[in-house]
Amino acid sequence: MTFRRFGLRHKLVALIVMALVFALGVAGFWLSYILGTYHRDQAQARFIEAFGSIVSNLERSELRLERDVNVLVQDSDVIASANMVSGYASVEDYQAVIFDPEKRSIARELESVLRVTTTDQLAVYQDTGDLMAFGFEEADGIRVGIISYENGHPVVMISDDLASWEEGELPASLARTRSFNGLKETEYQSVGAGLMAVTGQSILRRFPGGAESTVGYLVGAAFVDEGFVENIGRETQVALTISVPGSEPIGEIAGLAQVPELERVPVLEEAARGVRLTDREDFFLSAGYLPLASGNQAYFLLGQPKDEVHAQIRRTRTVVLVVLGLSALLMVLLGTVIARRIISTPLERLVSAVEELRRGHYGTVVRIESRDEIGELADAFNVMSETIRQREGQLKESEANYRRLIETSEEGVWVTDAHGQTVFVNPTMAGMLGTTVESMQSSSLLEFLDESRQWAEYQLLLRARGSPGPRDICFHRRDGRELWAIVSASPIQDDQGRVTGALAMVTDITERKRNEDTNVLLQRINQQVLEGMEPDDVLRVVCVEVARMFRFPLVWVGLREDDGRVTIAAQAGQRKDYLGQIEVRWDAGPKSRGPTGYAIRTGEARTTRITAPSSAVWREAAEEYGFASSAAVPLIAVKGEVIGALNVYSQHADAFSPPAMQRLGDLASRVTVAYMLSVDQADLRLQGAAIQAAANAILITDPDGYIEWVNRAFVRLSGYRQSEVIGKKPSLLKSGRHDRSFYESLWRKILRGEVWQHEVVNRRKDGSLYTIDQTITPLLDEDGSISHFIAIQEDVTARKEAEAHIRYIEQYDRLTGLPNRMLLLDRLRQALAHAERNRRQVAVVQLDLDRFKDINDSLGPSAGDELLKQVAQVLTQCVHADDTVSRQGGDEFTLLLDSLRDADQAVDVAQRIVTAFVRPFEVVGEELFVTCSMGIALYPIDAQTPDGLIKAADTAMFGAKAQGRNSYRFFTTDLNVQATARLKLENALRRALEREEFILHYQPQIDASSGQILAAEALIRWQSPEMGLVAPEQFIPVAADTGLIIPIGEWVLRNACRTVRRWHDAGHLLGMAVNLSAIQLDRGDMVWLVGDVLKEESLEPHWLELEITESELMQSPEASRKTLGRLKDMGVHIAIDDFGTGYSSFSQLRSLPVHRLKIDRSFVDDIFSADGAAITAAIISLGHSLKLEVIAEGVESESQLIRLREQGCDGIQGYYFSKPLPLEAFEALLKGSENPGD
Repeated sequence: MTFRRFGLRHKLVALIVMALVFALGVAGFWLSYILGTYHRDQAQARFIEAFGSIVSNLERSELRLERDVNVLVQDSDVIASANMVSGYASVEDYQAVIFDPEKRSIARELESVLRVTTTDQLAVYQDTGDLMAFGFEEADGIRVGIISYENGHPVVMISDDLASWEEGELPASLARTRSFNGLKETEYQSVGAGLMAVTGQSILRRFPGGAESTVGYLVGAAFVDEGFVENIGRETQVALTISVPGSEPIGEIAGLAQVPELERVPVLEEAARGVRLTDREDFFLSAGYLPLASGNQAYFLLGQPKDEVHAQIRRTRTVVLVVLGLSALLMVLLGTVIARRIISTPLERLVSAVEELRRGHYGTVVRIESRDEIGELADAFNVMSETIRQREGQLKESEANYRRLIETSEEGVWVTDAHGQTVFVNPTMAGMLGTTVESMQSSSLLEFLDESRQWAEYQLLLRARGSPGPRDICFHRRDGRELWAIVSASPIQDDQGRVTGALAMVTDITERKRNEDTNVLLQRINQQVLEGMEPDDVLRVVCVEVARMFRFPLVWVGLREDDGRVTIAAQAGQRKDYLGQIEVRWDAGPKSRGPTGYAIRTGEARTTRITAPSSAVWREAAEEYGFASSAAVPLIAVKGEVIGALNVYSQHADAFSPPAMQRLGDLASRVTVAYMLSVDQADLRLQGAAIQAAANAILITDPDGYIEWVNRAFVRLSGYRQSEVIGKKPSLLKSGRHDRSFYESLWRKILRGEVWQHEVVNRRKDGSLYTIDQTITPLLDEDGSISHFIAIQEDVTARKEAEAHIRYIEQYDRLTGLPNRMLLLDRLRQALAHAERNRRQVAVVQLDLDRFKDINDSLGPSAGDELLKQVAQVLTQCVHADDTVSRQGGDEFTLLLDSLRDADQAVDVAQRIVTAFVRPFEVVGEELFVTCSMGIALYPIDAQTPDGLIKAADTAMFGAKAQGRNSYRFFTTDLNVQATARLKLENALRRALEREEFILHYQPQIDASSGQILAAEALIRWQSPEMGLVAPEQFIPVAADTGLIIPIGEWVLRNACRTVRRWHDAGHLLGMAVNLSAIQLDRGDMVWLVGDVLKEESLEPHWLELEITESELMQSPEASRKTLGRLKDMGVHIAIDDFGTGYSSFSQLRSLPVHRLKIDRSFVDDIFSADGAAITAAIISLGHSLKLEVIAEGVESESQLIRLREQGCDGIQGYYFSKPLPLEAFEALLKGSENPGD
């Protein structure tokens, strides 16, 4: 028997007993707690103090450790050594002789810090995570070590005096640390018999301008061991044990149980406030944990022995509990008697009455005589029972009335759930949708909405709050036709305010909607007819709109012809192809028996089904297109003449009800009126065309100048309606551009009866100005008096604007809006004339952007255009308002500084420009630092004509470029001489290609070990008839600046390959090296050109080597890498010339597709100095580490050859073997090397 089956009295007694027992238990617990609180508080206070000491000691250790690491990562020696060591590509390329000394230098810095700090261990890692150097403190002193590599395997080298190094092993504590990749805080790791705090920082190399790069990581550690435990014990007098998973505990407490059984708190996170005591048989215990980097935890356990006070606590607690138990027993007996009389019996009566009410016996009454709360409860129950009885009757009557109202309502009622599923629908709603109430019970609201709008429309219903107002919604009936309805929707919500469905009141407005649409359509057509709509367009628009509004698959208008035919004047709908398969007539015969022929013959509307006998002629075609019925209504003109019929088709057999036919008839009559009106309007327009064609605008005034009539052209031109100008004077068009005398002259002439013609600027109604060519003619009556004035106006605004625009583009640069050369010369002539009269100076500044082509090539022409616009703005801000900034084309600008007192003012402007260019330009999201070169020429000192000044400034500008760019320079006579010489050289250079004045010399490349000729380098020479043999350093820069380097480079490539082919045919299998410029490399057709030349000469690609200097290669390394990569893929060899002078990095070099490095001659000249020897050795070692051949240029002595052989250089080139030779001399050298005995 369960507790619920007991009576109320027994339950009350049981509750009293349970309450007393609970009270006794609480009392006992409370007493024990009070007695034991003091002892626990004492222990807890000590534990709080101990945890506080632990935290402060750990934090001090962390701060010292982070300070020591921070000092080291900022040490310049450590940074430099780490940067140097991080340079090798892989352990296979590791060169101990270069990198081990740097690592020992780092170890020396670590040893000096360990000696003077409390840090126990330091380690430096490469940016790849590999260990470089380390230091650690042991009982017998400090030791340091490095990681070297032999044959790709790591070797640990240990030293305790930094002098002698021996192979050893990593200490266990160091083996457990890991490389820190930018760690921001200290972490803890287990090691040996304890813990260690570990922190790390990145070693950063900083570049000018603020850029940084990581070259390594520094990791430091401090141990938490037995000394730490002993120190805590001395400070707090509490026993401490540190337990680390996998290690022996430090400072074990006697009787210690397993750590996981204790409650633990994080030591470093509010440990003091979170201390929890754990009672053990002879100890108070508390535990904290410290998270480790491995994911485990180190436990800090504190212990405090208990005393014998617990025995006394138990005795006192027993006595008190006995007394409380006896008192409780007496209270149970007394409470049972009272509860039975005043509580349980009345409540049992109330329970019985509630059960009767639940069974539907409304009006049940319970009799209780007491006046206490139970009696009041009984009275309230009786009132409630009677109220329920009355309301139940009212509810039944209301529900019956409501159901009758809903089911007989002329409006549709639709209730859905939150998913759109139908919950209730009345017969009216079902009838609107062409279905039954029963079938809709399994339907969703979304089935009847247009697919493209169903979700949005339903969300509107659900999200409406209050009464959102009616909304027009289009439903689809079951038969496919549209139902337009006004829907008033409200959400249905549960007690929590959640939307559970929607209630919609629906009113059918389909007919009204169609009538409204029809009225709107006809109003629009009538308006368009008045505005000049053509008759054919009237019928076309009617067909299109009727098909759209009523969803008819085909609508067409047939016009009556005198010969009995019906011509199709307009058509619309998805089934227009049907009309191409039928012929309709109105006179007689089978083809006139349909609705169309009947409507035209009789003037009466008619509808028919396709299955009717009268449709037999068209039935097969109509069924193919899905037509079930059609209708035709006549188009009857004003005099009763039938001019045609409006024809519509439907897929539904009963589509054309009497209301629908009446609507079509009304539509047809109004369409006929609009059509006939458009025909009349077309005739009127034809008659008025002559007047409209006479002039763009015409106005007629009376003799006093008041306007009596204007045409539409005037309305369009002026912006005023006819009603706004009739009765007004033409002066309302005044623009203010003409003075009083202008109009007085006009009136004098026309009042004399003469014709006046002139250009006039008028003002439109909207305030804009326009220009007209106006002719005013006086009209004379029979008496010779002026009766009217006729003004004919031709709008010439566009012509005037075009003329102004032409003048603008003739004088201004389209891109920047600055004056162009033509306007500059005009202003310069005026400035020179003014300066001559006032004895002032004029300066012309020629400005050219430095390396603008690189920006155009890398970022694209649009970025270059944007930069030019910004430069134009900057230059305009740097000059005075009276000065002129002009763009001459490309990246050239010319500044005209007018009326100068002296040359210092020109210097001020130039300096302002240089300063302004210090700030970067922001173009397509990139910051571009751009410089410019300027040349300055002064009038009358340097030249007295505009062309002379510009030429002098241009010469000075080239001088500024020659002296290093990013500067300005004044014109001098020497510069003029240099410019003249350069121009002469440039002209001669252009003719040299045509006259074939270039020749090739060849210098052999020798194998350093065998002395055998392996290849030749083709070197261009210019044999000028006027200047003799011109050295390459004289004409190659000019060729590069003028672009002639492209055809010259192609000439060299073709002739060099032709020479190699000649040597191979003669049995000399040599390679050929050809120099390549960055300009050639930037061209997109370089790969194609090389392939074409090799194919023409039938030459294998590996016999050709293309050389490009390191400095030119570094101008655009990424673009160069792609082009050279394609050449290498073709099989062509690539060499970097003048290596060591271009500041390429190791990583860049490693990514470039090259085969050979050529040591610059400057390093070979300096090979006997310590630095020079080290550089050449390093280049050779670097090349070999990258699997590249190395050849030295400029070898002129045997001693240089011997030294290069000792360093392992692969090839030699220089005057020691041979200077560059003409072809015949070089071939003779080849024969001599093959026959040394001859």
